[in-house]
Amino acid sequence: MKLRSCEQILPHVINRFLHPGLVGIVLAGLLAAFMSTFDSTVNAGTAYIANDIYKRYINPNASNRKYVVVSYICSITVVVIGNVFGLMTESIHSVTKWIVGALFGGFTAPNILKLSI
Repeated sequence: MKLRSCEQILPHVINRFLHPGLVGIVLAGLLAAFMSTFDSTVNAGTAYIANDIYKRYINPNASNRKYVVVSYICSITVVVIGNVFGLMTESIHSVTKWIVGALFGGFTAPNILKLSI
């Protein structure tokens, strides 16, 4: 069987070489890994916004209930922004280029400066 892209290798191997019961276990493991990464990212983004920005600068004397409400709102906002960003992205390569471009100066400048000193 000829595959059209390298992203089809894993589904092809799973369908061709694994017993049907193992296919379910492998897919459950892949789904669990995805969900774990997703909820960790959402919780981390929410904690950054709610604790580091809202609690520190906007309303340091708010009640715990208010922090919980702000955390819920931040969670929904992070998920919506992530979905919009994901739908607008054409390929992972464009995202990688954008991230590397944004971080390149921060990594390069100190290394060049340390060589000149």
